[in-house]
Amino acid sequence: MKTCKSCIKEIGVSAIKCPYCQSYQVWYRNPQISALVFPLIYLPLMFYFMGIWFNKEYVDNEKLFNVQEISHAQDEYGRLAINYKIENSTDTKWHSVAYEVSFYDIKGNLLFVKTGQEYSWLIHPKQSALLTVDVDNRLKAEKWVFKIRDLKSGRF
Repeated sequence: MKTCKSCIKEIGVSAIKCPYCQSYQVWYRNPQISALVFPLIYLPLMFYFMGIWFNKEYVDNEKLFNVQEISHAQDEYGRLAINYKIENSTDTKWHSVAYEVSFYDIKGNLLFVKTGQEYSWLIHPKQSALLTVDVDNRLKAEKWVFKIRDLKSGRF
């Protein structure tokens, strides 16, 4: 005979569980332990495969991107479409571009600023991607400046 570790009553030597208080005599025999062990294994693997530990900030990699205007066209209604080629010199896949385009008149005065975000936009490592910005140009902007505000890395 041995004593229960929880209620200190006498139980059989081979008893895994106390017949009085129902407590397990050895911690690893308790089925509730598996509920604690599973997340300890699963969560780090989930973070690894989701890429959360490998996210990079655009601010640190901003100089590794080259942006150039390819073309622009304006229709008779004043709508302007500007096409940009963005080259990625990093070893990271980037997505969800947030951008800002500042429009100026012929004297250099700021007319308006358009901000936007393209969630479906994606650029692979060491490659380039195109981005089209559509604006209503009834104020007759003569010059515009494109700037990437943010890019996301990682899986999602």
